[in-house]
Amino acid sequence: MGGSLIVSYARARGEVSGVKCTGGLMQRGERLMLTCLVCLLAPGLGEIFHVTPGLLVRWVLGVIALGTLITAVYRTIWIARRLRDIVA
Repeated sequence: MGGSLIVSYARARGEVSGVKCTGGLMQRGERLMLTCLVCLLAPGLGEIFHVTPGLLVRWVLGVIALGTLITAVYRTIWIARRLRDIVA
């Protein structure tokens, strides 16, 4: 959840500084889509693969968390480089 806030915060801070950044692996749409899909499909997939549905949800949420962290770091570095180019 913290990573989601950081992704949005990095974009907002970049836009305030005059740098527009919409890139990254796990933006809001991707996070929402994966969360909805796993919640809808976990019970059926759990029966097919003989896994508890909660386990599938936890794995997907872990992937979302990791992707969100990578996106936050990517955006921060990308914005910092653009600001350095503007100043120089």
